[in-house]
Amino acid sequence: FHERTDVSVWPMTDEEIEEYVKSGEPMDKAGAYGIQGRFAAYIDRIEGDYYNVVGLPVSRVYRTLKEMKAL
Repeated sequence: FHERTDVSVWPMTDEEIEEYVKSGEPMDKAGAYGIQGRFAAYIDRIEGDYYNVVGLPVSRVYRTLKEMKAL
C-alpha cells in the first residue's frame, strides 16, 4: 500500500531559505525539510496523515496488520 499526504508551504524569502539550510536541519531529511522541526513555521496546511510526512503512516500500518490478522 501507499499513502499520500500533501503539504502546502507558505512562500519563503531567499533569506528564510538560506537561514533554514544553514541550520543544518534539512540535510538528513527526505524532501529536505522536517515538518516537526523549525520548518513547521512555514507549513500552511497538511492534507493527509501527518505521520506519513514524519516517516511512517502509523494508522495505515495498524489497520493493514489488523486486516491481515497479524495483530
